[in-house]
This record gives sequence, structure tokens and C-alpha cells, in this order.
Amino acid sequence: RVTLSFRKKQIQLIIFDDGKGFNVDRVQTAQRGGIGLRNMRERMEGLGGKLTIHSGLGGTCVTATLSTPTLAATPSALTHSTTPDELHA
Repeated sequence: RVTLSFRKKQIQLIIFDDGKGFNVDRVQTAQRGGIGLRNMRERMEGLGGKLTIHSGLGGTCVTATLSTPTLAATPSALTHSTTPDELHA
């Protein structure tokens, strides 16, 4: 599931899957691997945003949040969720 939300001062992207999950701490501290996650976090931080990752049995949720002080839109009009099936339709 992919959700992109626009609020008055924030854009938030949430990506959730229902896979087997993984140990976030182990991937982030490993000498090898986890480069994609590290790159995403560094890019968000470079933009003044935040990336959070929660994973466990039943799936993984990655949330990217970016402040946008000049965005003037109503959340209900600009929030949309898309399932993987809709992306491939």
C-alpha cells in the first residue's frame, strides 16, 4: 500500500508491505547491506525531512516526512492511497 498525503505544512509518503519483515537495527548497523535504506535516510535528512522504518512479522512500513511551510492545500482533497493492484491495472 502506498499513501501520499499533503497537509498544510507537511508532505508524507507511507509505503507498507505485508511481507516477512526484517530486523531494522541489524540492517542499519551491518557493515554490508542496507545501503538503499541508508541512502533514503540521508536524502530525506538532506532535505530537512525524516525517514522512519518499522518492520517485523507481517510487514514493513517506511514513512518519509518532509516539511513544506508554503504548501496551502486541504488534506482531504490531496490524500490518495494506491494498492499494488491499482498500480498495475
